[in-house]
Amino acid sequence: MDRNIPRIDPFPDERAVEAALADLVADTDAWLDDHAAQFDPLVWSDAEVRFLRRKAFAEAGMYLQRAAYSETEPSDRLRSLVLDHVNEAEYRHLLARSPQQVAMFGYPVAYAKDQGALDEATAEAFERTVSRPDLWASEVLPFRKLDLLHLCRLYGQEPPVDASLEAAVGSTCAANQINPATVSMEDTYGLTHVLMYYQNFGSGHERFPDEPIPYRYPATLHGLLLRYMAADNCDLVGELLLCGALEKRLPRGLARFALAWYLDQVSAEGYVPHPGDSLPIGARRGDIGDGSLDIDIGSWDDESEAWAKHYHPTLIGATLGRVLLERWPEIDALATDRQLDYESEATNLLTLGRAFDLFADYQLEDGAKLIRELGGTATAAVYADVVDLGVQFMEWQRRPDDRFGFWTDEKTLFVAAGDDRDADQFRADLVDPLSELCEDAIAGVERTRVEGE
Repeated sequence: MDRNIPRIDPFPDERAVEAALADLVADTDAWLDDHAAQFDPLVWSDAEVRFLRRKAFAEAGMYLQRAAYSETEPSDRLRSLVLDHVNEAEYRHLLARSPQQVAMFGYPVAYAKDQGALDEATAEAFERTVSRPDLWASEVLPFRKLDLLHLCRLYGQEPPVDASLEAAVGSTCAANQINPATVSMEDTYGLTHVLMYYQNFGSGHERFPDEPIPYRYPATLHGLLLRYMAADNCDLVGELLLCGALEKRLPRGLARFALAWYLDQVSAEGYVPHPGDSLPIGARRGDIGDGSLDIDIGSWDDESEAWAKHYHPTLIGATLGRVLLERWPEIDALATDRQLDYESEATNLLTLGRAFDLFADYQLEDGAKLIRELGGTATAAVYADVVDLGVQFMEWQRRPDDRFGFWTDEKTLFVAAGDDRDADQFRADLVDPLSELCEDAIAGVERTRVEGE
């Protein structure tokens, strides 16, 4: 069996699910505890290391804050490190010097306040910083402005401008449907941030809503979940599972399918692996002072490199485990299920995810072949709304002459490769066969829809 295809239902009853999720929390917490020293924001050997340690310290504050509202105590060493450093003068100076990075430096401060462990000097530095009008006047991405509003609400500080968490959501990608075939990895993180921050990761914190954003596009979440499963991206699968749980948008079978896949990826050492050989997204370029830098992974020792790659998906895994432990009975019993034999359809579900991943790289021919393969399958019938997003992407590639794809550069290279090649030959050899393939794929999906009615 392909390593991407999980054992569909390793959970014979609710106790088995609870045990698996409890193990996920315990294992990830233990790994974070063992690597707590790596999160130190004030210890670094060179500039390449500096930004990532400080980013990780901020994210540790978020993890600890959510864990404090669960039944499972968080990593003790990491908790001590955060609470010790956040009240040091050196840390306050980082905050004061770089107010534009308050959304990074501020989360450990908010956590310390929530724990009743914040010094007056650090509190004053934070409150003075978030009250600066220039901080709110800057042009930032909508989901980054939401970060700042989320931080202020978590701390209990009113922003100095007329802005609210609820209003900010309306200018983010959560207000409109996005297509899993076109959204970038960065923008997918933007969507998950909005959905997670709105409820503060489902912590039940008194200053945050109990109910989710009225997000109207479950097909997008399902398509993205399958896309990043097909791409072996545990980090985004974890965030999307977490969002699906918070939004109450996970059909029972899909939740079990994705959770089984996710748990199969967790390392025996306790970390959730980051895909590929690079550092996590957001770590490769970081604003340091007045400039930016590219992090050279070669500057890390082996232990630090492993931590740098895997700490973020592991923080997400520790949070995901807690949220699912709290919400699994609701997901498993109350979510609107879709009647599908997930075991027999596992390959087709991941084929759909792979099609989105190929389309995202504009591999139109390979993606269309996969959509064509799905015609007539139970997956295409039961998850028709998700398959429709793949069809929507192909229709976006339809030209006024009813051919498919926009091939300016490919045509230039084709013609330049030989004297006997011209635009007509390019159309006959490449564009027309591809267009026929796309028409067949769309027609097959449509036949499946008609037969299912």
